Amino acid sequence: MSGSRSPITTVGELVAALTAYPAEVAVRLAVAPGYPQAATIGEIACSPDDADHDGREPDPQVERVVWIGEGAQIGYLPEIARNALGPNWT
Repeated sequence: MSGSRSPITTVGELVAALTAYPAEVAVRLAVAPGYPQAATIGEIACSPDDADHDGREPDPQVERVVWIGEGAQIGYLPEIARNALGPNWT
């Protein structure tokens, strides 16, 4: 088990954190630490790359960011998940 305790801010850091686990393990989002909920992962997109630019090229000066959208809400975050995520989630 290899939980990441530092903020993940790049695609490379996210990929590295996820490769610590088997590929067949389910992945979910834990959201709202004060009222912990579990959700599936929704769409993934990169701005400005995936945005509709009305036929124009995107501004090359705009920061590229990958967005991970929240999918369906599953319900309350299980106690074992709150425990694994650390003190901010319990």
